[in-house]
Amino acid sequence: MMKYNFLKMNPFPLLAVVMISSLLIYIPICLAGGKIYGIAYDYAYKAGYAGGKDEKAKGYDYEPEVVLAQPFFQMLLKAMKQKLNLSGSQEEEWDQGFRDGFNAGFKDGYYGYPKKPTRFD
Repeated sequence: MMKYNFLKMNPFPLLAVVMISSLLIYIPICLAGGKIYGIAYDYAYKAGYAGGKDEKAKGYDYEPEVVLAQPFFQMLLKAMKQKLNLSGSQEEEWDQGFRDGFNAGFKDGYYGYPKKPTRFD
């Protein structure tokens, strides 16, 4: 039987799953207020920050678009949009907020800037 050392595993996918699970609880309450962009931005910022720190620690180049284009993220984004049942303009707003937040968080994490507070901290 194979044993896993969870401390040596990449924590980023686990963080994304935890992030998504809490997102699905919080989002339906907030969508009525028209805050889709801000909610997507804040969640993506947290994921991007962790991803940027992880990529820098591994010695990879600064390429947030490569990380965001990975099948794992694409699967999560698709699942979130299906679960939230967003309409066309809401989906575009969600996508833009997620991209902007992820890129900002990735930059801060990669270059070691202090993490900005979000509504979900």
